[in-house]
This record gives sequence, structure tokens and C-alpha cells, in this order.
Amino acid sequence: MTAFWRMAALGITCAPIIFGCAAFPPAEKPFTRTPDAAFRDEPPAPSEGPVLRLPSITHEILPNGMVVVLSERRDLPMVSLAYANRAARDDGTVNGSGLAGLTMGMLNAANSPHAGERGFAEAKRFWKRGAYASGTILLSSFAAAEIEQRVTVLASMLQEPRFDTKRFGATRTRLVERAKRALATGFGKQLALEQLHGRGHPLTLPFIGNPAAIEGFTLEGVETFHSKHYGPDNGALVIVGAFDVESTLALVRREFGAWANTTSIPKDLTPRSEPWRRGQIRAYDRGLRDAYVLVVVPCVGLSSPDGLAADVFAALFEDVVSSTAYKLVRHHAGGSYDITSRCLQRPQSGALWIEGDVSLSDAGQLVWTILRDLGQRTREEPEAEALETAKMRFLGRRADRLSTNEGLAFELGQNFTAGFELDYLDNLESRTRALTPADILAVANRTAGAAAPGVVVFGPRKFLQRQLDPLGAVAWMKSK
Repeated sequence: MTAFWRMAALGITCAPIIFGCAAFPPAEKPFTRTPDAAFRDEPPAPSEGPVLRLPSITHEILPNGMVVVLSERRDLPMVSLAYANRAARDDGTVNGSGLAGLTMGMLNAANSPHAGERGFAEAKRFWKRGAYASGTILLSSFAAAEIEQRVTVLASMLQEPRFDTKRFGATRTRLVERAKRALATGFGKQLALEQLHGRGHPLTLPFIGNPAAIEGFTLEGVETFHSKHYGPDNGALVIVGAFDVESTLALVRREFGAWANTTSIPKDLTPRSEPWRRGQIRAYDRGLRDAYVLVVVPCVGLSSPDGLAADVFAALFEDVVSSTAYKLVRHHAGGSYDITSRCLQRPQSGALWIEGDVSLSDAGQLVWTILRDLGQRTREEPEAEALETAKMRFLGRRADRLSTNEGLAFELGQNFTAGFELDYLDNLESRTRALTPADILAVANRTAGAAAPGVVVFGPRKFLQRQLDPLGAVAWMKSK
């Protein structure tokens, strides 16, 4: 247990930063009433009825091991088709990060045996693809009448790819540029993770990969990766929308049933979280009109049975009624500012992010408040009303994602790559509602109470230095 959390347990209310203990916390400002004050005083009661209204979901495992998930929705004449590959997961190494995404990109650019047939070239376009914490997903949406053509094209892309040397360079260049953008836009998160894991640790890299490593990949490496990791037992086919289940199953069996297993499922090599390192508040001197604050602590991984409790724990910090930090950023300007809190998980480890913009005059107070709230959550069970609100927030966000064909197809694909049971969504709401305050306190101690937080602040030094200095050691850096 770090020094701060030991002091918090004793009720010592000095500045909640592990780097030192200032004599006085920042002076708290009184909350002023805003247009949403009535909602804060009397929030609506949580829903008693089901929040997740799922369509019927059918599962089948083909004799070759391929998982097929079908969900029939006939409200619109559209279909979403997804292929999820869980063997092509981030292997947790700097040099290998990004090869899974490049292979998926090359599949989309590969020449199909049907490339010369009318309509099939068009069907190969407009596939969305991405590399995520536990695998890669290829997804497309189209008119219901095109389902046979699209399934046939996908089967050809996966089973008989003809990788084109000419297209390889352009595909790799696009992925390098995407990786650079991901690093640039996620600069604050990368800095916070470096505080915790150390610079260069694989867990500090975005899922899309390391630009320098991607530039070194070859076409032969992609072909080897495909032959080693792409097979029916490593993937799932997900179809959501307006189609007939029986005839579509027959189509899938015809196109994928003869796909032979030549792959080996690799072990998950993502390194487990190491002891998170102590450091300084990293502050970046930028000429902004508002300050940006980011706090990160460990979170459990996808393989942990406490993953659902961790997601609900994160939702506690977004509650406008019970979250002190949320009240702070809203009390001057109503809805001008916001707090976002998420537990982003890899297979074996994760990170809980709490971030938000705030007025320059309140930046130090926001850092103090977030860390104080984190400390309180490790000592006390959440109030029953706050916990129910967090559950509804979590379920409502999930219901919004599942309301579209693409959202449901993507969710089912991600659940497969994460290794969840096929009926995971069927039981999600009942498992969420069954969580107790004791469950949340236990996961809070495994996450927020387990190690020192990482803190990053962006904003003009001339406004922020006097606010941050009382909180501990601050390393000021010039933005590039």
C-alpha cells in the first residue's frame, strides 16, 4: 500500500498525492446552483424494468470449430456482417505490436478468386477493420439482398487471400499514419501510462501498434501471420439484421464448413501489470483556455471475474449527483465541462482513466478532488443510491451500443475475442444488478487502492503552477 493510501485510511486529509504531503489542500469553492440543480437534489429512480432488450441470438459451432452467431432483426432491410479473430491479439511486445492490424488490412486489399466477377469487386469495399485489446474485427453493413454475395466474398478473403506486393506498401503506410495519429491524440494517456509502467513498456502503446515496428514489417511476415493465426477455430462470424436464420446458416456452412484448421492458437503473451512506479505530476505548459486533467490507476483485465464490477466502479465517477469531481467541473458553467471515466482492459491487465476539462482556476482543485474521491472509494462502500445510478449508467451505455445492427455485431465480436461465454449478453443485466456495495469496495481496493496513480495536466503554467505545487512534486515540460 502506498503512503497516500495508508494516510487516507487513517483519515489524514493532506493533499492526496503520493509524492509528498502538503500542509493544506486547495481551498474548496462553494457549489453554485445551475440549471441541473433540481436533478441533483431529486434524481430519478433507477429503472426497475429491463434496460437491455436484446433480440434473439442464435449460436452454432461448426464441426471445424468456427463459432457462428446470428441475430435476426427485421426493423430495417439491412445486415451487418463481422469477422472476429481472437488469435490475432496484441502480443504485448513492442516489435510485434501492429502486425495483427496490418494482416487484417491486407486481407481487405487482397485479390479474391472472385475479383473479376461482376459485383464482387464492389462487395470487397467498405469494410471497417480495427485492432483491439484482445483481437481484430472486420465489419461491413449492407442491404439485406446482398447477404449471399458478402458472405461469399468474406469467405474468399479469409480462406484464399492473394496478397498483392504492390498494395502492401500503401496498406502499411496507411497503418503507420493511423498509428502516428493514435499516438498524437492519445499523448496524455501515453504519458500517464509511462508514469506507471515506465517508458517503452508494451502496455504504454496503443492497440493499433508502434509506427516504427510497423514500418519494418514485410509481406512475408503478413503471409506467415495469416497462415499461423487465421483458421476456423480462431474466429467467429457474426451476422445481425434482416435475414432468415436457417437459410443463412446453410450459406455459412457451405462457405466456411470446409475451411481446414492449419493454425495454432498462441498463448496470451500480454505481460501482467508490474508494480506501478512512483513519479511526479507531469504538467505540460500549453496555451489553452481550459485545463485538461487525466488521472489513471490500475484496473483488472478481461480475464478477471471482477471485470464487470470494475466497469460499474468506473461509472461512479460520472454521476452528477454523487461524484464530487463531477460537481466541481459543472458548478460554474452548468454543462460546459464533463468527467469521463472508463476501465480499459487488455486480456491480463487494464487501466482506469478519469479525465476531463476544467476552467483554469479549478485545475488543482479537480486533481485533488479526483484523488480524494478515489481514496474514499477504497475505504467506504458506495451508497446504495449512487451504486444503482452507476449500474443504470453502465447498462444504459451498453443498451445504446446494442441498439444498432453494427453495434450489436461489434459487441458480439468483441465478446468472442475477449473469451467471454456465448451467452454473456443474456446474463449481463442480471449480473450487473446483482453487484453489491461490498463487491465494488473489493474491486476498488484491487484497482484504485493497489498502487500509486499517474497524473497528467495540460494548461498554461502561469495559471496552474500555484495550484499544483501544494499537491506534490511537479515536472513541468514544454509541449512539442
